[in-house]
Amino acid sequence: MTLTISNNVLNLADLQQKMDETIFDYIDSKPNWNKAYIILDEMLEQTTKYFLNIVNSKGLPTPTTYWVIFMELNAKLIYFTTLALKNRTQKSNGITDELIANRFEIASKCLTNIHTDENELFLQEIKASFQEVSSREDYAGLNDRKAESCIEQFYEFAKAY
Repeated sequence: MTLTISNNVLNLADLQQKMDETIFDYIDSKPNWNKAYIILDEMLEQTTKYFLNIVNSKGLPTPTTYWVIFMELNAKLIYFTTLALKNRTQKSNGITDELIANRFEIASKCLTNIHTDENELFLQEIKASFQEVSSREDYAGLNDRKAESCIEQFYEFAKAY
């Protein structure tokens, strides 16, 4: 599934729509974890590649409305990709609970405004998923972050993805 980029700008409405459709079709309605993972992982690869191209040509972006929305969408994309990976690989080896827990935590660290009702519910969902795979008590995903630190966190994730 290819995301729309025109004039070097990723279409966030297109990303939101494709992500929502995938989550509804393959996670919420009739779970097909493998299909969900394949599609979401491809979207995440495209968004990280797009972000790294921006950083390489212009440096880290300043936190405008566009980049705040970009971070929120990618927080959800990281979370749902990781959730699909977790459920897809319950019967196989190679993916550790620590990797899954770290990605859940990264998703929460990319969320810029945790005080909206939607984001508070989303953070509760991330924390519950985190606690399913980790006994760590130091879950750092409930702290409010400035957009700059979310962008930096996503940059570190994108470099490693």
